[in-house]
Amino acid sequence: MAETIAGHLCRNSHDQAVITRSDTTQAQTGRMLHKHEHTIKMESNELDELRNITANFADQVKIEQKQNAEF
Repeated sequence: MAETIAGHLCRNSHDQAVITRSDTTQAQTGRMLHKHEHTIKMESNELDELRNITANFADQVKIEQKQNAEF
C-alpha cells in the first residue's frame, strides 16, 4: 500500500514538473510573440510614415512642374 501511494506521489510530482515547465515555456513564447508583434507594429508605422513622406514629395514635385509649365 505504501509503495502504491509513493508511486502515485512520484508520478504526481513528475506530472506537476512537466506542467510547470510547459507553463514556463508558454509564458516565454508569449513574451517573444508580444515582442515580435511590437517590432512589426513599429516597422509598419515607419513604412506608413515613409509612404506619407513619399506622397508629399511627389505632390510637391507635381506642383512645381505645374508652376514651371506656367512660366
